[in-house]
Amino acid sequence: MWIEFRSSSNWVGKGFAAVYEGEIHKDSGQIQSPNYPDDYRPSKECIWKITVAENYNVGLTFQAFEIERHDTCAYDYLEVRDGNSENSPLIGHFCGYDKPDDIRSTSNTLWMKFVSDATVNKAGFAANFLKEEDECAKPDNGGCEQRCINTLGSYKCSCDPGYELGPDKKSCEGNVSSVMCKASTAMFSANVYSVISAACGGLLTKLNGTITTPAWPKEYPPNKNCVWQVVAPSQYRISVKFDYFELEGN
Repeated sequence: MWIEFRSSSNWVGKGFAAVYEGEIHKDSGQIQSPNYPDDYRPSKECIWKITVAENYNVGLTFQAFEIERHDTCAYDYLEVRDGNSENSPLIGHFCGYDKPDDIRSTSNTLWMKFVSDATVNKAGFAANFLKEEDECAKPDNGGCEQRCINTLGSYKCSCDPGYELGPDKKSCEGNVSSVMCKASTAMFSANVYSVISAACGGLLTKLNGTITTPAWPKEYPPNKNCVWQVVAPSQYRISVKFDYFELEGN
């Protein structure tokens, strides 16, 4: 589409204002603010409606983001909604210089609107979109033993506090595993337990305690990923004091 405006020399009017809307029916692509990577023009309003294949979701990830900063994004902003219209549920109202987190719609459509006012202009934004599948919604939970976390274009497994991801990146190893050997004779029977630490971390609800790295005070083993979740009653605050600290630096 080509739009051309001409004015004569003997009459001057207010002119016109138009809203640009783009309907995109593709499984992947890029969206940019007007004139990107140069500063966007003042008094712009652009709308994009993205539709990918049925039974997929729309994933959106930002490569660059620079829109006039304001506490409530009242001047220049990017608005993203979960659906195909301005009445769809709001995902976010964005401005400033921090890239928004990755966005994932709940259907195969996503609606975006960029607005600039008449004053400050910045570089704008560039974002990639793609069709996204919910691997974690599959019957096998993506093959994850405990938690499945969707990422754009893929997924990853995670574990509950007190467990850590096994070498296969799908199973979870418990904080303590027990190996039991039982011996019995006519005279006596005895159970002997050997406790082996397989992981680290966990959910801590005591009012005070100590947290150490695995094998402390010896050197911690390689390839550990420990998560502790400390929970206190609502009327308390949690404080942490380090008595000793020695980790590899770079």
